[in-house]
Amino acid sequence: GDDQIEEKLEQGTHQCVTAAGDQQDLVEFTETVGSTQTANSICVSHGSIPFLVAQSETTIADSPYQQYCLDVIVDNISLKKCTKAKTIRIKFKHPKASSTITVDIQPDSPLGEDIILENAKCKMFFISTEDHVRKMVYAWPPKLLLTDELDNNLTEELDIYTALFLAKKRYDCSYITECKATRTYESLANVSIRMYLQEYGLSVFPDPTDYLLSPPILDEHIAIQELGDLQTWKVKQKAQYTADLKLMQRQRLAALQDEWTEKKNQMESNLAKSVQKFKTLTSELQTAMNTLRTKKALEQKEEEMTLTQNYNLQDLVEKNTLKYSESTKVALMSAISNLEYENKKLKHIIDDQRVEIEQIKKTALTKEQSTTLLQQLRGLEEKFEDTQKAKTYFKDQLKKAVREIHDLKSENQKQIKERIHSQRIELSQLRLDDLLSDRFQ
Repeated sequence: GDDQIEEKLEQGTHQCVTAAGDQQDLVEFTETVGSTQTANSICVSHGSIPFLVAQSETTIADSPYQQYCLDVIVDNISLKKCTKAKTIRIKFKHPKASSTITVDIQPDSPLGEDIILENAKCKMFFISTEDHVRKMVYAWPPKLLLTDELDNNLTEELDIYTALFLAKKRYDCSYITECKATRTYESLANVSIRMYLQEYGLSVFPDPTDYLLSPPILDEHIAIQELGDLQTWKVKQKAQYTADLKLMQRQRLAALQDEWTEKKNQMESNLAKSVQKFKTLTSELQTAMNTLRTKKALEQKEEEMTLTQNYNLQDLVEKNTLKYSESTKVALMSAISNLEYENKKLKHIIDDQRVEIEQIKKTALTKEQSTTLLQQLRGLEEKFEDTQKAKTYFKDQLKKAVREIHDLKSENQKQIKERIHSQRIELSQLRLDDLLSDRFQ
């Protein structure tokens, strides 16, 4: 609002300067506003103290205000009375501020003899117009006094006699004056002073350590005009700020409207895509559910037929197994029983023969008898070996018969499975035909 704009524009100013105001107030004012460059004014820094100088629509060089420097030089001093001070100080004072410049001298010369001085000088700047600067120099001259080494005043403050510059086109002058002692007002010393007044321009700044008495003295007319220009600038800035603020608000609203329209179109597009995707998923889900129902019905019928076929197959396998295995087992068992019976008989015979041999050994048989018995024993052993071979042969035959029975079973089961598989295919085709016919009906 207008209050906020006014507050922002007045942040650079915290003190009011009037035509009759004090120079220190002007310095404080320019310290605040001096950092801001406007269309009609520019901040010029002089040492550590900034000040405001009027600036027209042209450059600084075209400004009616300029910076002028007053150089004050004390060439020599001659004492008229003796003093107790071992060191005399020449002190230059600023007319409106507390800044000073001090030069120490040693009073070694006799009374009345000139003491030549070096670097006993000061500089002070004025900002004014060419026509008014001489009046400024006359109104605010620097001050001069003598002190001892303890800064005790030896003379009264003496205003530098700048009235000599009131004559037009005069830029240098010199004179001799006397310094009067404090209290007694007697002449303590004569001082020879030279002065120069020269134009510096607003863009040239001296060295702060070059015997400078700061701050510069600003013409009050400049302050009054600058305040008026500042007030005008504030009004213009306020109007410009208000216009810029309204423009920014309109631009912001337009940007927000465009952004909202874009987001709205994007959301509508995303919603349409989501609805279409939902319809597609619903259709796919319905198709999948129908397929699943059909598959479950087919699996249920197939399981029922598989159970029936498995029961039939199991009965056939059991019947064929009993049919093919019972006769072969009986024959093999009979042959094995006969072989075991013969083995037992042979074992008994062998045992009897051994007993007889033992008896023969005991009765000391003849050589011929022994030979006969050995031959008989060998014959019995050969028969036993033949019997063992026959037993092994019959075992091999039994294994072979069992293997053949297993092969017959496997082949029979394979044939039965192939028959069942073909029957399943036929039944599946029949079920599909029946299902399709039922569905179309």
